[in-house]
Amino acid sequence: MEIMKEMYDRENAEKYDNRIKDRNWRDPNSPADPKKFTQFLKERPLVDFLIFRDGEIPFSKLLEELELVDFNVAELKQSKKNIPGCNYLWNEKLISGEPPLRIIPEEVPSPYLTGLFDHFFKDNLIPAIQTNN
Repeated sequence: MEIMKEMYDRENAEKYDNRIKDRNWRDPNSPADPKKFTQFLKERPLVDFLIFRDGEIPFSKLLEELELVDFNVAELKQSKKNIPGCNYLWNEKLISGEPPLRIIPEEVPSPYLTGLFDHFFKDNLIPAIQTNN
């Protein structure tokens, strides 16, 4: 467990092999100003992608694009593809996708109301809900 804690600590990321490092950055301490993304990424060469703001849609789009190139990060970067909400460097130049669409909570079906979680509560359990807002 301690290695996982350290692995996700950005100051310690350089210690770990490229195969196990966290290569996609979504951190509340990342810059809020897109003008600072280039500097942010240059200072963190182990970070391949910076996802700005809401990450659900951009991260799923990033995974779809990576799947198309057999998860070859270099090939995806070389294509200079604009992925909504994703930012990355290619030859020291920032490639930024357009701002991502925001999820409208009312349009996402509740796993509780659709019955998706019913099997978790058959033993008289009570759901606990945690949010970050």
